[in-house]
Amino acid sequence: MTVDTTAAVNLDSLAGISPTRVFRQVLETSTPYTFSSVVSFTGWSTLLLVERADRPGVKFVAKGLFGYHSVIAAAPPHLRAELHGYYWYRQLPERAHRQARDQFGQEADLLSRLSGSPYFPDLVEMDLGAPVPYYVMEHLPLGSVRHWLGTHGAPDAATAIAFARRLLSGMTVLHDIGYVHRDINAENVLMADGGPVIADLGCARARTATEPRSPKSALISWPPEYDVGYHEADITSDIYCFGMVMYELLTGTMPRYGAPPLPSVVTGHDPRLIELVERCVRWEPDRRPPNATAALEVLS
Repeated sequence: MTVDTTAAVNLDSLAGISPTRVFRQVLETSTPYTFSSVVSFTGWSTLLLVERADRPGVKFVAKGLFGYHSVIAAAPPHLRAELHGYYWYRQLPERAHRQARDQFGQEADLLSRLSGSPYFPDLVEMDLGAPVPYYVMEHLPLGSVRHWLGTHGAPDAATAIAFARRLLSGMTVLHDIGYVHRDINAENVLMADGGPVIADLGCARARTATEPRSPKSALISWPPEYDVGYHEADITSDIYCFGMVMYELLTGTMPRYGAPPLPSVVTGHDPRLIELVERCVRWEPDRRPPNATAALEVLS
């Protein structure tokens, strides 16, 4: 990623080129947003909680395409070896940064298309031509499903059914416009007053797109086909991820290899939901519900 940060930060200081500091200074010098706190930062992006003077008391989340990898690319050569160890990432070629920019642009555009839907965060604005490409979305203070679960505990039967129906409804909207999410999990599903909201569309794939094969490290929340077929993941992969979110919602954990059947560890819930979750987390894609609409019909 080509970013001139020399005017804003001291590149000879590790603290000075932290992803959060770079993105914060770009926002505060070229936009009406002011920094409030750090939400998170990753290899490719940084999320900040921000405010603006003309909307007192209202917080937003700004996501910028500047993370660990960008810091390494922007740093002077004499610091890169030190940064590799500090951030635990290797330097990536410019091709990878171009792909990240393309993916970020798709993510912002997709969120723009979905704004106004109750199942996705509303996009406030975006500027993909800024020194650090960014977009700003509404802030949902209840946080992720995992955070909500840790605060409130497992939901009752009626709440669990309502949660599942709303999450499946949001997945239907996304699938109907031709995309699969590919990373639905308890951190990427947020809680609003009305129920779950699907966020973090950075891994979304247009179902008609052709992507190069790329290996993916196994994550417990991902379906087994990602080991070899992440680049061609389709709707049934999202169905598996839905099942994993529901399993965690009902039990407080995710199933490991050899985990007991859900009915033996959960009681007091609608048996239709228990059966659906069991079907969704099957390893064979053709044994899962074929789409979110079919899964919703089970709960009707």
